[in-house]
Amino acid sequence: MKKIILFLFLLSKQGFMAQDAVTIRKNNEIFSIVEQMPQFPGGDSAMYVFIANNISYPDSLLGKGFSGKVYVQFVVEEDGRITNVKTLRSPHDLFTKEAEKMMAKMPIWIPGTQNGKAVRTRMVLPVHFKS
Repeated sequence: MKKIILFLFLLSKQGFMAQDAVTIRKNNEIFSIVEQMPQFPGGDSAMYVFIANNISYPDSLLGKGFSGKVYVQFVVEEDGRITNVKTLRSPHDLFTKEAEKMMAKMPIWIPGTQNGKAVRTRMVLPVHFKS
């Protein structure tokens, strides 16, 4: 009888460990929509000023009529850091390089929250280039 009880105890203990692993995985989840979306410090107007001050139209494209939007995807981490920067679409490789260089300079954001807790949130930022 003792062996059966010990065996059942071990099985139930493994069940709890598996459940804890699922919880950990969920905590590392990247959300696309949350109750409170991440914010650039100072709001959207401050973000536009930051972008204007930290990005430039590539000199080699001046006068060639290139323009368009670069769509940059990134993750705002629980601590506000920007990670996983990836260009989804761009009209020119030089625009891509310039947008990603600007993203590397981004300050710490106010993270998104879900159920009152900071969570990893995926964002997409369109960056406009016009000559």
